[in-house]
Amino acid sequence: MELAAERSHNMAQRSEFECNAEEEKKKKRRLKLRLPKTTEQKQRDPDEMRKAKTLKEKRQKNFVDLACECRSVICCRVTPKQKAMVVDLVKKYKKAVTLSIGDGANDVSMIKTAHIGVGISGQEGMQAVMSSDYSFAQFRYLQRLLLVHGRWSYIRMCKFLSYFFYKNFAYTLVHFWYSFFNGFSGQTVYDTVFIALYNLLYSSLPIIIVGLQDQVTVPGQKREDFARKPQAARTSHTSVSRKAYGPHLGEGSTFASRLSGPYLL
Repeated sequence: MELAAERSHNMAQRSEFECNAEEEKKKKRRLKLRLPKTTEQKQRDPDEMRKAKTLKEKRQKNFVDLACECRSVICCRVTPKQKAMVVDLVKKYKKAVTLSIGDGANDVSMIKTAHIGVGISGQEGMQAVMSSDYSFAQFRYLQRLLLVHGRWSYIRMCKFLSYFFYKNFAYTLVHFWYSFFNGFSGQTVYDTVFIALYNLLYSSLPIIIVGLQDQVTVPGQKREDFARKPQAARTSHTSVSRKAYGPHLGEGSTFASRLSGPYLL
């Protein structure tokens, strides 16, 4: 009987405390609605927000600096929004190219925040795969994606940009120098057929052939070959490119100069 009376007394005190708390909340809401902010409060609010923002940025930078000192960082029990915030902090304070990899719907925000998103198709659905830039079935394929296909993409993009500037300079500088001879009249040095086929045929085939056939690392090579020194890989790539494709690019530029020679004369 005493235990039952004590329990009922505790429940009555708890309900009374909850009622008092609700009444205090209602009073605060009424005061907020009735009493407008003074000028001092209005001036104080932006200063407090500015101080809080500065303190927050300082803490974020300290967190990123501490994380970069470690070889690996494990963020346990984080929400999808927090995953995206971690990636965004690295992008903001370290100016680095980020890659996120995930296999579930809770990784979608992280994948979209990073520069490169990789999705793994597994048992947790296809949300990560649909939101990613690249996708594969197993995590072990990430090594080949970065060291083989990523290297191919980087080398081919560099060659494409160099060749793009080269062919445009070769085309425009001829018109620039020819304008001194024709009195800046706007007369073209090339025939209209050559101008139409320059980007379509003459200057597109060499870079397409180089991009398709210049494979420094073959897809079926052994895993031990990934541990080669960068200097050896760079030497092999340079020798292969120069031996196989250097003469063809030289012949292409000579062919273009032969076509433009009669018009210059």
